[in-house]
Amino acid sequence: MNQDSSSSVVLTQQVFSDPALRPDHRNKILFVVLSLPVLYCLAHYLLGHLKPVHFFFSLVVLGLFFISSASRLFFLLGIPFILKDILFDGIRYIPFEWLQPIHVEGPYRWELDWFGVSTQGAPMLLNEYLLRFLNPVLDVVSALIYFLNEPVAILLIFLFWSLRSKELAERYSVAFLVMNLFAFLTYVFYPVAAPWYVAKYGLVTPQLPVLGDAAGLMQFDRIIGVPFAERIYTMSPVVFGAIPSMHAGFAMLGWIYSLRTNWKWATLLGVYTLLMSLSALYLQHHYVIDLLIGYAYAGLTYGLVEVFLAGGIGRLYRFLTRHLVHEGPRTLWK
Repeated sequence: MNQDSSSSVVLTQQVFSDPALRPDHRNKILFVVLSLPVLYCLAHYLLGHLKPVHFFFSLVVLGLFFISSASRLFFLLGIPFILKDILFDGIRYIPFEWLQPIHVEGPYRWELDWFGVSTQGAPMLLNEYLLRFLNPVLDVVSALIYFLNEPVAILLIFLFWSLRSKELAERYSVAFLVMNLFAFLTYVFYPVAAPWYVAKYGLVTPQLPVLGDAAGLMQFDRIIGVPFAERIYTMSPVVFGAIPSMHAGFAMLGWIYSLRTNWKWATLLGVYTLLMSLSALYLQHHYVIDLLIGYAYAGLTYGLVEVFLAGGIGRLYRFLTRHLVHEGPRTLWK
């Protein structure tokens, strides 16, 4: 961790040790922080979809805020990730009628024309061709890589902070949220069926809602004997969100930011991005065009954040650090 980051932590510890620091301000922050999870769960209850995972999510967020000054600093950096999860889960409440038409045949034809492979004179999708290589080892490896998607994205906050600066971690975190906002708008205004949908239902445009499908991840479930992926994907709030692939987008965004650290991490994250992309194809969750658009979203977001938003992000985080960390309620441990 660099000198600026170390100084920030020391300053935070000193401020938390001052019992006389703005108790009125602390009480206001405490009220707001405790009220937001209640409102979050209440909203899901009123909308008819309150689940145990919403209580768990709320407890994790509250824990990060109250456990220690270090966890509160990480909470601050993770606010864009928290907002992303809240907004993503909220997409489930958009009426299915608003998502019409679901694009099924168009993306399939584009994929076949641009990236189809010829076998015995007949063109087929790369996804379909990869089905010839199914085996338990690839099933497990590709599934594990696929499940690492968001955990790795979160861990990169620590990596960029320790290797470069807290400011780089802040901009990466905000870029993650901005890229997801672009993706969510695409899911709503241009919903696209994934390869598994075509394999299961053909090129028929759905007129009624369907549950998400774990597709190739079902093989992993069978191997471990637990319907882990099936439960995740059947509860997914976004079923027709093949474009863009955020699995590819998250990995690409991390790789782009890693270019500002050192060549070792950039190489490692480059390999990770490649493996994530191959896993998305192998597991029948995305077309090649989905991956390319995910890469494009990552590149455009990086440019937007670094060129136009960097200064504002720095000022915003300084404001939040002062009011939520330095002047915030006490933590359980200093």
